[in-house]
Amino acid sequence: MKKKSYAILLFALLILIISYFISGLAFADFKPYKLLGSILMRYTGLFDPKNNTKNDSQLKKVQVERGNIEKTVNIDDGKVASEKKFELEFPFNGIVEKIFISEGQLVKSDDPLIQLETIDFELEIRRLKALSAQSTAKLAKLTYGATREELEISKTKVTNAETTVLDAKNVLIKVLEDNYISSDNAIRHYADQSFTNPQGISPETIFSLADSQLKTDLRVQRIDIETLLKNWQKSINDLSSENPADLNTDQLLTRIQEAKKNLLIITQFLDTLILALNNAINDSTTPQATTNSLKLATATSRANVNSTKINLEKSIKDFNNAESAHKLAQKELNFVEAGTRDEDIKAVRAEIDGINNQISTYKEKIRKSTIYSPADGLIVSKIELEKGELFKVGHTAISLEMSNYKIEAKIPQDEISGIRAGIRVTIRFEAIENREFNGEIASIDTQELTENDDVFFKANIYLDNPEVDLRPGMTADVNILAILKEAVLKIPKKTIIYESGRNVVTILEAEEKKNIQIETGVSDDNYTEVISGLDEGDVVIESPDNF
Repeated sequence: MKKKSYAILLFALLILIISYFISGLAFADFKPYKLLGSILMRYTGLFDPKNNTKNDSQLKKVQVERGNIEKTVNIDDGKVASEKKFELEFPFNGIVEKIFISEGQLVKSDDPLIQLETIDFELEIRRLKALSAQSTAKLAKLTYGATREELEISKTKVTNAETTVLDAKNVLIKVLEDNYISSDNAIRHYADQSFTNPQGISPETIFSLADSQLKTDLRVQRIDIETLLKNWQKSINDLSSENPADLNTDQLLTRIQEAKKNLLIITQFLDTLILALNNAINDSTTPQATTNSLKLATATSRANVNSTKINLEKSIKDFNNAESAHKLAQKELNFVEAGTRDEDIKAVRAEIDGINNQISTYKEKIRKSTIYSPADGLIVSKIELEKGELFKVGHTAISLEMSNYKIEAKIPQDEISGIRAGIRVTIRFEAIENREFNGEIASIDTQELTENDDVFFKANIYLDNPEVDLRPGMTADVNILAILKEAVLKIPKKTIIYESGRNVVTILEAEEKKNIQIETGVSDDNYTEVISGLDEGDVVIESPDNF
């Protein structure tokens, strides 16, 4: 059989050579290698998958390991350019907390320039650390099993959490009642001083207005608010008659949405009234003293409404926190009562990993909440923000001028993912032999560059040592560490199959090959990060498609 196969193979090669010359002369679309492949597969069986299968002992097995994912992007046409102005911004919105420098000041590398408030991030880290501690304790319980005392403690936690939810619900109901009372008082006790017949079908302002449209708006809004207050009072009376324990979250949510809507309408009405009073015509019927008194009354009512809105938001937050704590306590009790299962332990470990990843994310946000000087010898030319001002993404926070040079590297669009300001680079200059320099990407231009239909983004790079003797136009070879993730789970890229929109790997289970779905993260040239679906030490085999 082998001799026959080899004979057919030689015959097919001869056909290929003859076909090559024929196709070159007459048939531009003729593909000789396709003919050869068909012959070989049809008559020799050399490429029959049945003849190329591997038994389990021949399968290449790979263990899931923990390590680093590194990807380097090389740009061989970097150029030295002179730099006059450099604009920096934050990667997210925030309130300015500190400004460390002043305009005209000379700064050095890594000097702090501007810092955003980080209290929200810090509080979130504390919350996540508490959750991590709880999950760690839960893991210990699952690992060693729960005692009778621990079971009783879990039940007590659920009972206490239920009490806290009920208390928070009572407070929320009381605040909703206060919302109505404060709003009713703001309108009928304060705002109505500016009207005659305020609760009737035709309320009129007691002061004169040149703006007839504004006067009409006030009249219409006051009529609508009268209906609003009556309907709201009925709703609050119904709420007060209910047993708080019988009210579910959806019912409370309906009342909360009603209160928020009504408070917004009343606030808008009071704002319109304040505008009208500021434009009132002082005459014999409404002297300046009367107008001033009405302004004070309206401003007082506006402040009272704002105060009750704040109380509502706080009580909503407290109620949501209480419900979350109750769900967590109930979940812990369910774990204790159900006993230990391997999948439960894996789930809690994944939960801890997820929490720790969130903590790392917030720590990174805290780090990025301060803009630092990217190099020595920079002069602060313009500070665009003041303390307490809101910074919005896409706007410049601070402008710097520099007298030394930068390296410009054009990064292809298919390599730009993962490359950002702050990433470290190594640089070699053609004019400076046998020396390698370290630097950092200070910024990446948002405006793309197009050359011969190829799209690039320009990165601005600064050396750690600005004293290097550079000249504009010098060429540089730049290596960018685009991705660096340390101590992550990883597997070789060739073990992953892309199947129906999913990433799949093959494992051996009970001596049988089985495909399972995994969630992947970043990749370098050889390895891919595993986010979920596999644990450290698991064994996968290479995809048959890659043999």
